[in-house]
Amino acid sequence: METALLWTIKKIFLPWLVKKVLNQAWYQLKKNHAFQRLVIILYLHWQFKTTLFQLLPVPQDEENL
Repeated sequence: METALLWTIKKIFLPWLVKKVLNQAWYQLKKNHAFQRLVIILYLHWQFKTTLFQLLPVPQDEENL
């Protein structure tokens, strides 16, 4: 019974939920300019953060931590 419930959640409910959320986000992205700005700002922030951490030197010994 438990495995059937987990299978139903994983194979039916989760894909349906992801599709609903992505469709709603896509609709908001097309219609809502404030949401567009939010997505752009979050993306640029993520890009800056990942690039910044790649440029930071990695300490080789424990004294520099």
